[in-house]
Amino acid sequence: MSSKLPILAFVLFLPPMSSSSVDTPEKPHIVIIVADDLRFFRMLILSRKGFNDVSFHGSSQIPTPNIDALAYTGRILNNYYVQPLCSPSRSALMTGFYPIHTGLYHGVINADEPYGLPLKFKILPEYLKDLSYRRHMVGKWHLGFHRHEFTPTFRGFETYFGPRTGNLDYWKHIHYLRVKRKKDNMWGFDMFHNTTASWSTVSQYATRLYTEKAEEIIEKHNKSEPLFLYFAHTGVHSATHDPPLEAPEETVRKFLHIKDTKRRTYAAMVSEVDQSVGRVVAALKEKRMLDNSMILFTTDNGGPAHGFNRNQASNWPLRGVKSQLWEGGVRGAALLWSPRLKSSGVSRDLLHITDWLPTLYAAAGGDPSTLQDVDGKNQWPTLALGKPSARKEVLLNIEGKNHALRMGKYKLIRGVLWPESENLSEKKFVKRSKSCPEIRGAAATRIETSCQLDEEPVMEDPVHDGPFSCSAKSSNKWVSNLTECVVCFEQDFPLKTLGEIPDHLINPGPLDDCGARPPKPTCPQNLQPCLFDVESDPCEYHNLVASKPNILAKLEARLKEYAATVVPDLKVPSDPMANPAKWEFIWACWKDFPGPIDNSSSFPYLWRRRIIMNPSLFVAVLCSFFSFCAGFGSSPRPHIIFILADDLGFNDVSFHGSTQIPTPNIDALAFTGKVLNNYYVQPICSPSRGALMTGYYPIHTGLQHLVICAECPYGLPLEYKLLPEYLRDLGYRTHAVGKWHLGFFQREYLPTSRGFESHFGQWTGSIDYYRHFHFSKLGVCRSNQFREESFLNFTGFDMHEGEEPNLEAVSTYITDVYSSVAEGIIAAHDVQEPLFLYVPHVAVHSAYDPEALQAPPEVVEQFSYIEDIQRRYFAAMTWKLDEAVGKIVEALRVKDMLQNSIIVFSTDNGGPAHGFGSNQASNWPLRGVKVQLWEGGVRGAGVIWSPLLQNSGVSQDMIHITDWLPTLYSAAGGDVSTIGAIDGVDQWATLSQDKGGSRSEVLLNIDNRIGSYALRIGPYKLVYGMARQKYSLRSWASFRPEVMLRAPLKDCGPRPDVPTCPQESSHPCLFDVEADPCEYHNLAEEKPEIVNELLARLAEYNATAVPPVNQPPDPAADPALWGGFWTNWGDYTKL
Repeated sequence: MSSKLPILAFVLFLPPMSSSSVDTPEKPHIVIIVADDLRFFRMLILSRKGFNDVSFHGSSQIPTPNIDALAYTGRILNNYYVQPLCSPSRSALMTGFYPIHTGLYHGVINADEPYGLPLKFKILPEYLKDLSYRRHMVGKWHLGFHRHEFTPTFRGFETYFGPRTGNLDYWKHIHYLRVKRKKDNMWGFDMFHNTTASWSTVSQYATRLYTEKAEEIIEKHNKSEPLFLYFAHTGVHSATHDPPLEAPEETVRKFLHIKDTKRRTYAAMVSEVDQSVGRVVAALKEKRMLDNSMILFTTDNGGPAHGFNRNQASNWPLRGVKSQLWEGGVRGAALLWSPRLKSSGVSRDLLHITDWLPTLYAAAGGDPSTLQDVDGKNQWPTLALGKPSARKEVLLNIEGKNHALRMGKYKLIRGVLWPESENLSEKKFVKRSKSCPEIRGAAATRIETSCQLDEEPVMEDPVHDGPFSCSAKSSNKWVSNLTECVVCFEQDFPLKTLGEIPDHLINPGPLDDCGARPPKPTCPQNLQPCLFDVESDPCEYHNLVASKPNILAKLEARLKEYAATVVPDLKVPSDPMANPAKWEFIWACWKDFPGPIDNSSSFPYLWRRRIIMNPSLFVAVLCSFFSFCAGFGSSPRPHIIFILADDLGFNDVSFHGSTQIPTPNIDALAFTGKVLNNYYVQPICSPSRGALMTGYYPIHTGLQHLVICAECPYGLPLEYKLLPEYLRDLGYRTHAVGKWHLGFFQREYLPTSRGFESHFGQWTGSIDYYRHFHFSKLGVCRSNQFREESFLNFTGFDMHEGEEPNLEAVSTYITDVYSSVAEGIIAAHDVQEPLFLYVPHVAVHSAYDPEALQAPPEVVEQFSYIEDIQRRYFAAMTWKLDEAVGKIVEALRVKDMLQNSIIVFSTDNGGPAHGFGSNQASNWPLRGVKVQLWEGGVRGAGVIWSPLLQNSGVSQDMIHITDWLPTLYSAAGGDVSTIGAIDGVDQWATLSQDKGGSRSEVLLNIDNRIGSYALRIGPYKLVYGMARQKYSLRSWASFRPEVMLRAPLKDCGPRPDVPTCPQESSHPCLFDVEADPCEYHNLAEEKPEIVNELLARLAEYNATAVPPVNQPPDPAADPALWGGFWTNWGDYTKL
């Protein structure tokens, strides 16, 4: 099976299927997915299998869009605790008992130790068997196997596939056990199907292999019976022998932005786990089981950032690592997803891993009161219905004098130093450098993903890798070279820094601000008790023992009560008879056999035969995931879907670094496709759309001056052949859904007269999102184009199907309308013919009047953490746009068209953070906004996705919106040489085969009416005439460092107090936008020869410019004259 990223968010953001449409059991299907050694801080979008290894906890270096999709639509568990080590956590999950009550509280069950989870304990699959569940397990067991009766198929599971030990080589499936005496080290094969060694799987990457088995279970399941699938990954646990971190090379290559090679491999391991999650969810949906499923995703313990089983994980900002009782070792990343949950969001209720047994048993219809007297609490009413948590305290562990207990908000901890973690010394707790301004933790890491690598030597930091230069002043200080700030990191216990990024889905904090860390750690690792308020101090900075003696006494008394119930430790010494060398190099249930196998003669042949590598061909991998072999021939040409966003800012998409507004569906395209990092559009709407449709710069179509206002009798000149007309020549079916804005005063200018077979949408530039009225701002058109202000504003209905008004969707949110129509076109399409679907959304353009920004209230409520109410509405509009993208992709998948599709996502211009059409967008850190020729007005967010691309990643090639016509025509099999001398350049080879860029310059515009122009050649950009645009725009105010994170650009350095090249400048300004994308430093005086070169090229362009085709407003356009509708009035006489 392929590791190519599957449908993820596209599946989850669809509404659940009606129970009447599918044969589902009364009881829900239950899927538990356990990640191994995942850190707290990077789990959802940036999974590293620690608290900060998932994106939904704020990580951005490693995208985890599939896990994020579950989190966004489910419940993120922000006060969730696990045990500090693997076997104890798994036993707690399976039994509902604290490890002190099962005897598994000391270390883990090593492969050579003859003990396991005691047989007297009934475990979760056995309870679910009583409720008629079918029960299957895939992945890591780690609860004992010295006798068969301790293995999964003897403990309630019908089938089992996976390793029985704690970790293994991801390709050879060997578990390597290091013991005190090196000569006694043991190693052997550890991959089992039920009780039989599965030799045929050698050379298959373990994470993918598990996933394939899980998909097979789901596919074969009789959905009339409830399913329990326990899927326990070994990812992202380190392997047991060299190399400790392993991942497929093609996945590792996706993370070349991470300079530390170990961290890079770790990122790939996380990505593989995330892709696995997506594939499991997709399998459930394909089987029509998803609408009746519960999916639990959890880690087993904190990430081992250092010491024992180190895997490059990060628990930042929490203190401590795996095996320790600090929050970093026991506060876990987890989420629960199910249509049965009353609401989604972040849960701050106290939960422990023991709670899952009674909780899931209750959710499955069982009576928790009939369970053994377990320590776990039934949290189903809390999670499903929002009732108060049934848990007020959590025992984290008792092991001799090492113990920890949380009651309410207070946590008592003592003796947390493990021998394996002695390298975590106090000397690594260093002081904050004065040169480091305080910036929120998520911001300090989110920047890592998309920034270009600087060329300076970079020291290896295992946690905070990426585009960071190491300060020579301190080996513990890591300094990013990004705009306006220096971010300091520490190797062991990174700083929790300040800033006002509110909690929310992508970054639910996920913790309260810890404040400045003390110069020396309070409560050093010793046997003295320490007390922390982990609600206000989750980083465990401030020991309250002296100030809260009564609380301390209360917790110590409770610990004594627990200590009185501790059962004896089951840990036993190593048994030499476990050595796989005695059992044909298999980790066998050695206690069930009378003696070892004599394999002295057979070993060399058997072992060599079993480890021969048989990698699958890349094409076969694609076939297995995309069904290429079965469906690719359905159309000889690729389906082309072009999704155009309206007025979307450069920093309003997550893949450019923003965490305030999640865009998981667009991100999914970006992460598995090509992000266009040097992508240019026109500074305003109609010129960009004209350039897209014709392949010509606006100076050659006459659309270089502002937009086509609704009452102006002109449009995109008819002599130009448009993209849909070219594609129809190649046999394409062509449809448009959404905003046209290229003229409609006469029928011949309408979409259905310009190459589209059908069009559903608006003809004008903006619309009320519910009533579908366009309010024409005549003041804008007249004062800026013709200086006339004698007419009243016009208002009329603007929703058309073909040439006729369509009133059926009135009161329905416009983004949903367009999405639904697009889905319908895909569903009805004959897959034997190639499809061109153009979806120019009106989102996130403002509606003008009477409410500029509009979104469904329930979606707006999801963004209540955003204080600015207008920005909150914008966030909701963007979320709906992203949701629409996911629905279109899912429709393609369901129709079996996705595997042969090209999807382009683009904005039409920069976001109007201020001024004309303001919608609260952000182009940060770029200078300028919509209508301006600064980078913020013309550098757009763009992505191309297709299985036809040889590689995914970030493209730095210069691309302009005019390039799409020849590029897509070429991708469709057309001969670009027959198009003629257009301005657009065929970039298909550049994008699909990573060949050198075909473009070295971009004309951004020449508008002689207002005297403005801009041109980029190579790294240099010449710009002039910003003051003559007559818009008092606060260009620099679009910088929002308090709510936005870094864009994928090189460091601009500190912003000057006074902008160079102010808008009133009477001279052209020159910028090196590769080194200075924020346009801080005017180089015109330093490089006059470059200025002259660009001016000469501009003169050549200007000599070819045609006059603007703008026409003054026509009073006959008034919808009041045409029954209240915006219509093609030029074809009719007045009513």
